Amino acid sequence: QFAVRIHDYLSNYEVEDYSALKLLTLGRHYRIDNAKVVVGRNEFENNLLTKICKQQDILVNPLGVMGPTAVIHCKEMVDKQTIDLVGQIVASYSDCDDDNCTLTVDSLTESYTIEVTRVDRDSFSKYMLVK
Repeated sequence: QFAVRIHDYLSNYEVEDYSALKLLTLGRHYRIDNAKVVVGRNEFENNLLTKICKQQDILVNPLGVMGPTAVIHCKEMVDKQTIDLVGQIVASYSDCDDDNCTLTVDSLTESYTIEVTRVDRDSFSKYMLVK
């Protein structure tokens, strides 16, 4: 599993991108277009992801329920479709009571909430680096 993460890192980042390197040891890893997405598996990882998040990164968290933190690490702007997909990934691992889940999206320039529909995890498994 770790070899797949290292290969992804070497294929997509400059060696000096230490924030991306730190992400390798944490969470579930997804590659969505040009964005690396890391989703925490527990409270410890969620806290670490929040701490090592860089200015260009985007944090996605469930609002009002237990669930994972996701970091979107990308060199370029991330479109709404990618943020919504990451939201669905976060919602699928969260404790939302129904099929809809409210999430916070935080970046350097803005903070807002989105509403996503929880989907089956198989629908985004093609983006997961290690299955």
